[in-house]
Amino acid sequence: MLLVLGGLIAAGLSAITGETSAQAATCTWTPFTSKSSARYRLPAVVKADNGRIFVFAERRNNNYDNDDQGDFDIVMRTSVNGGCTWGKLVTVADWGTNKVSNPVPIYDRARDQVLLFSTVKLASGNKLYLQKINATATSISSLRSGAVSVDGWFPGLTGPGHGLVLSRGAHAGRIIFAMGYTRGSTRTTRAIYSDDAGKTWRVGFDRPSPGSLQLIEGTLAELPDGRLLVSYRDNGRGVATPGRNRVSAVSTDGGQTVSSYGAMTGIKTVPVQGSLLQAGSYLLFSSPAHLTGSLTSRRGLRVFVSTNSGATWKRGVGIGPKTGSTGYSDLVQLSAATVGVVYEADYVKYWTRIRFAPVRLSSIATSLLPKVSVSKRPSTAGSYRSGHTVRARHGRFTPAPASYRYQWLRDGKPIPRATGSRYRLRKADRYHRISVRVTAVRGGYRSASATSVRHAIR
Repeated sequence: MLLVLGGLIAAGLSAITGETSAQAATCTWTPFTSKSSARYRLPAVVKADNGRIFVFAERRNNNYDNDDQGDFDIVMRTSVNGGCTWGKLVTVADWGTNKVSNPVPIYDRARDQVLLFSTVKLASGNKLYLQKINATATSISSLRSGAVSVDGWFPGLTGPGHGLVLSRGAHAGRIIFAMGYTRGSTRTTRAIYSDDAGKTWRVGFDRPSPGSLQLIEGTLAELPDGRLLVSYRDNGRGVATPGRNRVSAVSTDGGQTVSSYGAMTGIKTVPVQGSLLQAGSYLLFSSPAHLTGSLTSRRGLRVFVSTNSGATWKRGVGIGPKTGSTGYSDLVQLSAATVGVVYEADYVKYWTRIRFAPVRLSSIATSLLPKVSVSKRPSTAGSYRSGHTVRARHGRFTPAPASYRYQWLRDGKPIPRATGSRYRLRKADRYHRISVRVTAVRGGYRSASATSVRHAIR
């Protein structure tokens, strides 16, 4: 199921948010837009209980070739209207010309604050830093005073993407996030956690990549039964089959240990970062999903869905153009009925913009339904002359629909108020081509649409 959110995302927005066209037209949905002097990448997002959405990203200064090294800062923008518009850009973390990267925000509900972890590349290696931001985004602690000490620390990279405060079981209140590092020549996955509200930090699971995989960039979700699902991407070396480059494992002790990694059944993506989120009864995962001959082509963001805690996955809903360039993403719960996804996007280069899109969970539910299929394409009949009436033949759908919806098209574009099974041709139709799109509707099924052949009007 593809939900197209092109341009300013006004088109098709109501299908997932319920907003009117007038409301959608006032929204930008774009927290960051790159320019020649700075590229914005690696978005991460959380929401405070007051409704404020915090989106963070790397600002790669003078990064003309999109290199992963250089003068990077962490920047932030917030929204108080569900992501429709965004406040001023704030530089949260800047260490001169050093690289500050891989933002990991965590909303600490008990203290009503955002904890922001980042990795700072210093001469002595990568170091972990923590900043605290209040829920109104008016107070931000200093980066340089936020060094985090972890016994057994190895220089690595945090996240990127949101972390968690566990809410269930014996480890409720634990603050935890995923990271990765290299030990010798082996990429190793790791969790960092605190059980004392961030006063001290410890290493949780510490599992090397299995076999020939080289796992990087992890994400976590707390399952309804209190277990954690952990997922990492393979860096793509030697992986030729989609689906083998995304793995997951389960922790039953709050992230202190983790099971062996296995492929995520049903997740066919390219080697790229992704984000997990448990939203009600749905476990979600966001990632590019348009597969081509090259597994390095990042296109077509999709929110996959699992109803069995990650044992298997369905394709869920598409975000943006099916073949639109996209990349890293992060998920956030906005309300009981809606989640949000922040993601790298553009039609040519995925690092051109960072966009935000709300997704209604009802659209996720609809994506799980069986789909009506098209057995015979619709057609039209009548005299194709201005002033005459043509009628739609709805074709054949399986199973038989309960009702049909019609939309007449002029050169492939909808004709306003032309939504009946018959259409009287107008002067405006002359020298154009007319067709009809028929949508078949049946309870308990996803609707299906098909369009007739175009006919020239005289």
